[in-house]
Amino acid sequence: MTIAPTRSRFFLGGNDLEMETIRVLLARHVPAAVMDLRLHWGNALASKYADNIAKSLDRGERPVLIELRDDLPAHFERGCLELIDHHGNAAGNTVKTALERVFEYLGLDREHQWTRWFDLVCANDRGHIPGLQQAEATVAEIVTVRLLDRRAQGVTPADEKAARKSIAWRDQLAGYRLAVVRIEHEHASAVADFIHPVFDGPGRENMLVISPREANFDGMGMLIRALDVQFPGGWYGGSLPERGYWGRLLDSTVTTDAIIAFLVTRLAGAPPQGSMASS
Repeated sequence: MTIAPTRSRFFLGGNDLEMETIRVLLARHVPAAVMDLRLHWGNALASKYADNIAKSLDRGERPVLIELRDDLPAHFERGCLELIDHHGNAAGNTVKTALERVFEYLGLDREHQWTRWFDLVCANDRGHIPGLQQAEATVAEIVTVRLLDRRAQGVTPADEKAARKSIAWRDQLAGYRLAVVRIEHEHASAVADFIHPVFDGPGRENMLVISPREANFDGMGMLIRALDVQFPGGWYGGSLPERGYWGRLLDSTVTTDAIIAFLVTRLAGAPPQGSMASS
């Protein structure tokens, strides 16, 4: 039995393993109160649901926005919305994940209804493979979690094969502190997986993945914050302040050359951190 507000409607954000898990949880407890457009990560905007959110408010419901960037017009009263997110200013090692917050919002019993699988999903969402390792996941569990996450994001076996090839052709910059990988699809997560030693990859300290429409960085926490300030308008998260990820759509004002130059300059004066190979 839930103790969440009886008139809530849930709007789901970018699709990944955590969002898939949240979808299943909501389907079990509030099946008639979920709207899901299966949005891509870079397109997970609250405005995609604007009309439905307005109708929900008109019905006297409380809209619950899950990992949707708030780009709603100013006339939407934020006090009437429940915003659940674990990105941007809401990211961090000690901050509850979206899955944990939805679980609590539904009023579920942590002692009896929380599962080992939920632990793994949260560890993956917060810290990727290193996060799973810290949660004492087995190699088999890591492989399973990462496979399901890639599939939830729409990564195909062909994308994975291309990612492995791109890793082999990567550039090593800033005294080998920055791996730059260029891919022809939009699934940076495949590169992040297969460059890791768990998948027999070479490891890296920091990595920038350049795809046709996006740039995605994974590495030192201090660089995540700096990238967000230098190139606003993107997204970021992870196990901050130690490590995290940042991404942004590319345009005429934010180019790959500018991002690479910025990272190389910052790394020149930054103290080294442990390579992924030692994770």
